[in-house]
Amino acid sequence: MKKTLFLLVLTSFFIRIPFITWFTAERTDSIILITLFQNRTSFWPPLYTLFLHLFHPLFKDWIISGRWVSILSGSLAVIPLYLLARKTFHPTTALYASLLYLVSPLIFRFNLNVLTDSLFLLLFLSSFYFFLQSLQTESTFSLFWFPFLSGLATLTRYQGIIFLPFILFLLLRKESRKLPLLSGLVSWILVILWILHRGFAHISQYGERMAGMNLREFILWGECFILSFAYVITYPVFLFAIYTFFHPPLEKEKRIFLLLTLAIFLVWLPTHIFFHSFQLRYFLPLIPLFLVIAGEGIRMVKFSKYWFILCMLISVLLASLTLYFQKDSFGDIKRSAEWVRRNLSVPYVYSDEYWKTSFWSGKEVRPLKGKVKEGDILIIHSGYSNIKKVFNFLGQKYHYSILYSTQSRILPLLPDILSPPTLSNSPYWMILKYTPQTFSSFVIEIKEVKK
Repeated sequence: MKKTLFLLVLTSFFIRIPFITWFTAERTDSIILITLFQNRTSFWPPLYTLFLHLFHPLFKDWIISGRWVSILSGSLAVIPLYLLARKTFHPTTALYASLLYLVSPLIFRFNLNVLTDSLFLLLFLSSFYFFLQSLQTESTFSLFWFPFLSGLATLTRYQGIIFLPFILFLLLRKESRKLPLLSGLVSWILVILWILHRGFAHISQYGERMAGMNLREFILWGECFILSFAYVITYPVFLFAIYTFFHPPLEKEKRIFLLLTLAIFLVWLPTHIFFHSFQLRYFLPLIPLFLVIAGEGIRMVKFSKYWFILCMLISVLLASLTLYFQKDSFGDIKRSAEWVRRNLSVPYVYSDEYWKTSFWSGKEVRPLKGKVKEGDILIIHSGYSNIKKVFNFLGQKYHYSILYSTQSRILPLLPDILSPPTLSNSPYWMILKYTPQTFSSFVIEIKEVKK
């Protein structure tokens, strides 16, 4: 088993590391995470950023350091996944689930980005594994590591709060030894201290986003999340997971795994519907659990090896197409900002996008509203503004020249930015995922105010 695990981790790492520089740019969340200890945002806990800072002296590059943390975390996550599947189901199930994990499209894509998702995935799976071990063996080792790792998961993404009822269950359970459980809660103290220090803006954010949602929209978003989840893990894999749910095994441990996975999904789904941001990467931790269940389904059917090969091929195909067609997401923003950094000595610029433009340009970024004056530099992006309206306004008020322009073209096979920008982070992705999306960025110099 140790040899198999070692080979799986090694394979996962070596098929990801060549892509560490693959994506042209990063998301807004990525830049906020890089600068988390300098900015005052209160949506993100600090563990991922801490690891990023630990690796920065080695790589001397914030983007590469963050991607290294994600790739390493994503590769190590195969360990708790394999152990979960092997100890709960069967060695063949573990192998099928682990190999599917290596090429699972959404997981592979976000293992290559400066985002908390991969580290959270590792800690989520590890916590889930030790919780099941705590139920089955009552070992001091598992009883300590479950609450400790779940606290670290929450220090990575606040979604880790889902483990609080699990901890409470063990604390109230008569058979559980309380000392190791209580000792493991030390990491949760760090969560509380961070929230007291930085704040917890998700409460007001939830209130704002839930305010305009009605029942029709709730059902629509829920349906789209479920259909999209099936798509991103690939339809054959999803169908084999459903097959297992409808052919549940008799063993108690297996049934507990299925019921817990279903329960987590049923809690996860409405929580993220109300969050009102259609980002399937928020469901990343649940994908490996469904891969385990799908692996068991594949093992149970006839000609299982051939079905497994089919699932692998479809996953590889979608992952490969995603890498090819979505390589340049936000690339136009990065190129326009870097052009300004290399070619202009102005201390500030005006832009419709703050975080990425500031990071790559090295300039102070002021909001693109109000009056500008002769000599001011504007950086505008079709991913954030209606370019036609912006140019119409500028043409009426100013004489200007376009110093630089660039385009980014993607095919959003997995969720990505859409055009027009009002459609981004919405279920419209399901309609537009096979439609090419083109984005433009412009660097503009104001020459003169029209009289």
